[in-house]
Amino acid sequence: VLRRAIVTLKTCSADELAGESHRLAGTLGIFGFDEASTALRALQRDAEPPDAASDEIDAHRMRTLAMLRGLHDGVISEEPA
Repeated sequence: VLRRAIVTLKTCSADELAGESHRLAGTLGIFGFDEASTALRALQRDAEPPDAASDEIDAHRMRTLAMLRGLHDGVISEEPA
């Protein structure tokens, strides 16, 4: 589920980012990745128009991707429920 979240977040368009972040937040929350879910909800809020500023959103997406990769690679310990 983390690998799919990473691919989706990496490849979705700017127009899809808020919706995909919302969907991923719910999915990861179901699997017990609460920190990731919270980060994705914050990304969703930032990516929703009219507040979406391109450079800031790109930086936020990269930070969120780094966190998801860390979870996937076991660098960050967050135990699924």
